Amino acid sequence: MSPYATTICGWRTASKRLPRYAEVTPRIKSPFVVTIAAIALAACVSAPKADPATERAAKAFAAIPGKAQLYIVRPSSFGTAVLYQVAIDGRLLGSLPGETFLLATLEPGSHVVSFTNATSQENTPLQLEPGKNYFLRVGMHPGSMSNRARTKLVDEQEGRGLVFANAMVQSTASLP
Repeated sequence: MSPYATTICGWRTASKRLPRYAEVTPRIKSPFVVTIAAIALAACVSAPKADPATERAAKAFAAIPGKAQLYIVRPSSFGTAVLYQVAIDGRLLGSLPGETFLLATLEPGSHVVSFTNATSQENTPLQLEPGKNYFLRVGMHPGSMSNRARTKLVDEQEGRGLVFANAMVQSTASLP
């Protein structure tokens, strides 16, 4: 074969010499490598999903007299390696990976929602009124080297859309 003839996908072609890296076709020599790659891809953070009946009830948005409902939504998969631990007034509510939401039924008044991960903690103070639904959108600061939570209280229309588009995760504790 001529030094300028190359094999691309089993076809011989006469063309300019390809760069050295283009002439080598990588081959996976072991199923072990495939298994390790699959495990690495599946190692993204997650939390247990809520049962379907609980999720349906949450997505009904029924106000509870004398209580406030707080939906905490993380709609983006940006930063999937970061799992936020969510606490309200110092009591752990649950874990919040991307594209999920949590629901807390709370007494009216002042509350502090904390988002903690391996390297940071962000506290968001809220004032809640009875009989209302509140929607707190959580994300990461894009373009920053930090994985601190960025929170924003959104209106009911946007909040309902975010909740419908995401899956509910289990709460680890019931709050008073």
